[in-house]
Amino acid sequence: MMRRWCVGAALVSLIACGEPGAETDDTDTPKESDTPQETDVDTETPPVVDTDPPVDTDPPVDTDPPVPPGDPCRVSPAQVLAGTGEAAYTPLTPAQDLKMVFGPQGGWHLWGGLLAQNVSSLAVLDFSITDVATSIEVHRSRINIGLQPLVGSTWACEGTYAGLLGVLGTTELTGDPLVNPPQALCGREVELRYELHHPTGDAMGSGSVRVVAQPDDAHGPRCASPTLWPIDGTM
Repeated sequence: MMRRWCVGAALVSLIACGEPGAETDDTDTPKESDTPQETDVDTETPPVVDTDPPVDTDPPVDTDPPVPPGDPCRVSPAQVLAGTGEAAYTPLTPAQDLKMVFGPQGGWHLWGGLLAQNVSSLAVLDFSITDVATSIEVHRSRINIGLQPLVGSTWACEGTYAGLLGVLGTTELTGDPLVNPPQALCGREVELRYELHHPTGDAMGSGSVRVVAQPDDAHGPRCASPTLWPIDGTM
């Protein structure tokens, strides 16, 4: 009985272990040939090709002809001679009397005029009248003017202008609006100043003269000495 049990156990062991030398099929481990092979793929972004035309950063070449020379009347320094005149320019000398005129609208004024050389015929004029003792302006205006050629000649870079209305305002000087200019400026030294500018804005020249303001014959005698007006307006 012992022998037959041993033979049976051997048979069972042989069946469980298989025949010696038999190949086993291990399906859990993939074969080398089944593993996918890595390939060298270039994943970098390809360069962007600029299809726009190149931009020319160089400034354009100016093919226009050169700018012609400037105003020939302004080659030499300008000269502005200050004067007076209702209808025509009249020169003034320093310390000369200049009568204040009563206008038809009730205001008082001094007539201004000038002679200019080496300037353009069209100009912008700043005209001012200043009380010399106090430096207070009693008139200021700006107008566009056209200079007139000298009598008997054509335009030759010099001309005159007259009939400038220097309306006088003396309230700031006296402090009293009831004091008229013949009283306020009688015998006082005033400066007439003319500043010419080209229509483009740049200065061309200026001139001035100091004269003595006097009333006209119908509004009082000549003043031998100036009236002294305190700045606070008291008399």
